[in-house]
Amino acid sequence: MKQLKLSNAAKTNHSPGQITNYVMVDAYRIGEFPYWIHQTWTIGLQICLAFLIVYYAMGTAAIAAVVVIVLTVLANYPVAKLQHKYLAKLMVAQDRRLKAMAKALMNMKILWCSHFLRLSAFYRSP
Repeated sequence: MKQLKLSNAAKTNHSPGQITNYVMVDAYRIGEFPYWIHQTWTIGLQICLAFLIVYYAMGTAAIAAVVVIVLTVLANYPVAKLQHKYLAKLMVAQDRRLKAMAKALMNMKILWCSHFLRLSAFYRSP
């Protein structure tokens, strides 16, 4: 199993939330790679077969169906762009939340350690 190694400079330039987001995005992309690599070659085949079936069933009206499909694809573009914008906002919000959680956990660790250091000093003194 590989381990992510970061220099101290990289750790100071990127927050734990950003690093977590990078790892999550990379893991997601690796998981989706086989699906998308097969989509690239099957999409053309699917479109050709679908057009032949529609043309065989409807004749020249299939051209109107292709026009409707193209218009639908073009209409989805603004929606996809809007979704991308909100996804970027979600990642920023997630980064802020992870930064706050990391800070809170660090403070809890400091409090926890200082509490036990005081307890150990209490029990060591005769």
